[in-house]
Amino acid sequence: MSARTLGEMKASIEKLDLPDQVRLLEYLTPKIASALLASPRSGTQEDADSAWRRYRVLGERLGATSVGGAPSLTDAVSQMRR
Repeated sequence: MSARTLGEMKASIEKLDLPDQVRLLEYLTPKIASALLASPRSGTQEDADSAWRRYRVLGERLGATSVGGAPSLTDAVSQMRR
């Protein structure tokens, strides 16, 4: 497997449809959480603020792609988990 740059990974993710982006988040979330819990807390408040800003930007981007009359992202994720 060839190594990809972060830019290439982002471009690939942008091509995914919303359900696949949700599945990717479901896959990555526990991995990120366990890595954060396993690592010593060395982050600063600035790091936390930056992470929250990135999180909010992602939420705004997802919201901007929503389609009128379609189920919300929360509803879609809930249905996938059932």
